[in-house]
Amino acid sequence: MEPRVYRYRSSRPDDADLRKRLREPAAERRRFGYRPLHLLLKREGVAVNWKKLYRLYREERLTVRKRGGRGQRQRVLQRPGIWHELRSEALRLARTHSTTNSQKILCSVPII
Repeated sequence: MEPRVYRYRSSRPDDADLRKRLREPAAERRRFGYRPLHLLLKREGVAVNWKKLYRLYREERLTVRKRGGRGQRQRVLQRPGIWHELRSEALRLARTHSTTNSQKILCSVPII
């Protein structure tokens, strides 16, 4: 390995002031992603490349978590008594046995 590879020193600027200016509006508006924050900074007169802003946004861990959608299982659980019905049906089907030609017993367990 060449010495210049392991002796490499990054010449990237610190960007501490930009990081601070990025954190302030992100703390006020938690659901804002990097694009609206980029527009806010642009309106304040801060000219910054969106790719650099996105890199700083990720490094500062300001990423917005995705909201969980309502899945099929949650809809089923909201109906009263449906979970008990499904469970009892699964247990009933699990108890049924079928035999093959070699007289080996196979248990079928449904997956819900």
